[in-house]
Amino acid sequence: MKKYVPLFLKNLPSGRIGVAVSGGVDSLVLLSLLLLKKPVSELLVLHIDHQIRENSFHDAKCVCDFCEKHSIPYLIHTLKKGKKSEEEARNLRYAFLFEMKEKHHLSC
Repeated sequence: MKKYVPLFLKNLPSGRIGVAVSGGVDSLVLLSLLLLKKPVSELLVLHIDHQIRENSFHDAKCVCDFCEKHSIPYLIHTLKKGKKSEEEARNLRYAFLFEMKEKHHLSC
């Protein structure tokens, strides 16, 4: 892992990037690393609340709190409640991410 982080940070795309953040430790560490190399104006955090788990709003709140603390722009997208398969949730997530990439002119 130690050898991949510097490589990752060295090869960041130029321009504004979208960062899908779940609210878990891994995605928050990724976002923290990105803050070392990118100004907040070149980041857009994207969080999708699938509403599959009863307490999923806690993840969204964690993302909001982190972004507000670091002045990072963010968008929270909440899917309609209801039964979704893993595949349906993934397809909805990807559709949202691609839509935001186009709408906000993100390089990735």
